[in-house]
Amino acid sequence: MASLKTRIEKLESKVKAVENSCLPLKGGVISGSLTVKGNVSSGGAFQNNSTRTHLKGLSSGYNHVLTVGGKKPEDNVMVFNKKKKTLQFLYRLLVNTIKTKSIETKTLSASGKISAKTLSVSGTKNFVIDHPLDREKKELVHASLEGPEAGVYYRGTGKLSDGRIEIKLPDYFEALVRKEGRTVMLTPICDGDNPVSMLAASEVRDGVFTVQYIDNKNCSQRFYWEVKAIRGDIPELVVNRKKQFAELAH
Repeated sequence: MASLKTRIEKLESKVKAVENSCLPLKGGVISGSLTVKGNVSSGGAFQNNSTRTHLKGLSSGYNHVLTVGGKKPEDNVMVFNKKKKTLQFLYRLLVNTIKTKSIETKTLSASGKISAKTLSVSGTKNFVIDHPLDREKKELVHASLEGPEAGVYYRGTGKLSDGRIEIKLPDYFEALVRKEGRTVMLTPICDGDNPVSMLAASEVRDGVFTVQYIDNKNCSQRFYWEVKAIRGDIPELVVNRKKQFAELAH
């Protein structure tokens, strides 16, 4: 039988390991609070059944790194910068489901992709790239066009043959868009001294529309065309609605 001194030394060694490094649990359940000054390591899933995970260290003025998976240490890393109030995903953030009313941050940047079923913003939706003419010193910023519908567009060029032509849209057009709300715009192209004909377009049916001249001036008139339509695979956009998160202001 081991001496009492040896048993005490082993017990103290285990306590020191818990305090300084990690807490090993095999199927254990903690119903109250757990405070660890060192690291908490989990060989399997680390599950939190509450509605909030609070990182107390974020109240300081330093950057904090949260690793959320990946095969490499640098994968799926999220950094919170307290001074700049930014939340930056350095690589990929993979989350199956996030159910929340609001995620608020001053700046959210990602070097990879962000996928969302529905994305709502109150400001502009921009793209920012290195400026094509001065990549070292400038950026090029463009904003998305806004509108009261989930619209799609298709455009191209055409040329009349004996005063008319049939334009075919992509084969998925009818499956994607609604029957109502389709429009066709035409712009005749001026070709040197050739006469310019005015044009008219039919409605879009079965993914096809017809263009023809209406003044008999140029039976080979070239033109630009553009078709706009409204997506039919999603509910119609509600333009005027009550605030969804009004309670968050109180």
